[in-house]
Amino acid sequence: MKKILIQLLAVALPAVTFGQAIPDSVTVFIDNRVEVLIEIDDYNKLTENNNAQTIITKFQAQLPLLKNELFLDKSELVTYTDDSLLTIEEGESKRIFLNGETALNNTGIRDKSVLIYKGLRVIISTNNLIILSEINMVECIQMVIDSLPEKTRKAQSLYYQCINGKVDLIEDKTVNNSFNDYIGISLGTGMSLLKNTSLVDFTFALDVVFLKKGAITHNGYVSTNLMFDFLGDRKMNINTFLNLGYRSYYFNKEKEEHFVGLEFGYLVSRQGDFFDESTFRLGLSKSINRHITFSTQLYMEDDLKYFYPGVRLDVNF
Repeated sequence: MKKILIQLLAVALPAVTFGQAIPDSVTVFIDNRVEVLIEIDDYNKLTENNNAQTIITKFQAQLPLLKNELFLDKSELVTYTDDSLLTIEEGESKRIFLNGETALNNTGIRDKSVLIYKGLRVIISTNNLIILSEINMVECIQMVIDSLPEKTRKAQSLYYQCINGKVDLIEDKTVNNSFNDYIGISLGTGMSLLKNTSLVDFTFALDVVFLKKGAITHNGYVSTNLMFDFLGDRKMNINTFLNLGYRSYYFNKEKEEHFVGLEFGYLVSRQGDFFDESTFRLGLSKSINRHITFSTQLYMEDDLKYFYPGVRLDVNF
């Protein structure tokens, strides 16, 4: 009964979710008439190419052709994707007021355009999209890109104003959107198969986790792994490994976070004769999904003269 209960816990306990990448954003207020929001996974990529300037320029070239399609008394949403598809739909029907010294100033109904191009997203808001063809937005955007701060692993939201050809950083609006690197504690359960025997185990780990833009990039850890060898008649032996490991994280095509890992372990506490007194193991692991990890292991005994394989399925929580 005890064996069945532990095996059920090893499979049924919930798993920890991985972090999610947080994009950078750069917002530019141009001549108090236009708001440009650029979203990109790393704002330093804006300095490596002219994608933002290119898509804005091409969109501005389309605006004279839309003169008869856009109306001042309506809120409209224009989407321009990869320089190939342009759509117009009804936007949010609301008026926006700003506080003045003596009264509320009606800024009218806002139009919005969303430009999607080569990994970046540009959102332009104004009360009349047609006027964008008359504003030198690219010059302001270029000056902002030239003044971007140094690269950082933290996700940031930066705000600038561009008035009469002069760009200033609005420092009190700048926001860090992600956490610092941290040290954490994690627990896990799993089931191993070696020597034609299934062993249930519990793991306690101390992790040092490194983040970039809100997502884990890699982590190192020290863990202890208790492996239960059931003998029958309500008896069992517990063998304990002390491990040192490393994981490297990546995103697949579906933008799901995964990792591959390497772990080295040594038997520090032994009961029974399932393991030799001086047993080492080397493991390679890969996350199957956000809940489960699969590992292949190589056990080494008798002063590294005797080798045998093992596999492990792990659930973290």
